Amino acid sequence: MEYPKVGKIDDTYEVENAEKTQETAKADETEYANDYEAANEERFIQFLQNLPEVQELIRGYCKYEREVADNMMREDFEKIKEAYPEVKATCVADLGEEYCKLVAMQYDPVVAYEAVRAKALRETKNPPPYIGAVNNTDGEEKDYYSPEEVDKLTREDFRKNPRLLDVVQRSMRKWAE
Repeated sequence: MEYPKVGKIDDTYEVENAEKTQETAKADETEYANDYEAANEERFIQFLQNLPEVQELIRGYCKYEREVADNMMREDFEKIKEAYPEVKATCVADLGEEYCKLVAMQYDPVVAYEAVRAKALRETKNPPPYIGAVNNTDGEEKDYYSPEEVDKLTREDFRKNPRLLDVVQRSMRKWAE
């Protein structure tokens, strides 16, 4: 059995390491080139942004964008006012954040307004109708008495108003509902 010579093992090792070193060097070079290119591009953009002409163009573009947005909002508000003349808002911004989010999601402005309005109506609780004072002094007769109000009635109240007993009995039927 013959053992390999030491020189051959060393040569193979050196070749493999040389190949790995070349690959690593190429990767490093590519990474450096990419970083260098990105840094140059960033510096170039900063240079351009500092030029007075470019700054003027940027300001002009921003102004144009604001004008376009203002016109769109004005047109949207006119559409809403046309469909709902009773709207008390004075501009689109008065319609709230939810409306703006819906319009930003490309909903028609009138549909967005109707959705926000429907939600507000659904969430608004109507106060119960006014039932009046227990001792009604304005001459109006009540048609409903709560249990608390009935407890406060006196014999004198029933004597002064013979119909009071009927109203109380009708009210008592509603308590059971």
